[in-house]
Amino acid sequence: MKVKLFVFLLISINYFGYGQIVVNEIMASNSNTIKDNAEAFSDWIEIFNIGNSTVDLNNYFLSDNPDKLDKLQLKSSTGRFQIGPKGFLIIWCSGF
Repeated sequence: MKVKLFVFLLISINYFGYGQIVVNEIMASNSNTIKDNAEAFSDWIEIFNIGNSTVDLNNYFLSDNPDKLDKLQLKSSTGRFQIGPKGFLIIWCSGF
């Protein structure tokens, strides 16, 4: 359930032509593949910017709960949460 809603939202945004980001890869049961910054094997989502311009995801949200769509806000200390053109971003799901 962790990534289903997020995947649905990204696919919907891209399908209707409002976005240029796609889910590129999902690791829903990371037991020994890649460690996060805390040296834990957390689940993760990799998103890809298919467009030719930078996308800012600052203040977008992730959730694994359809009743609370604003569960995790994507934000940074600089006010920018950007993916450059043809760039990738891994989001760790350790906070869910």
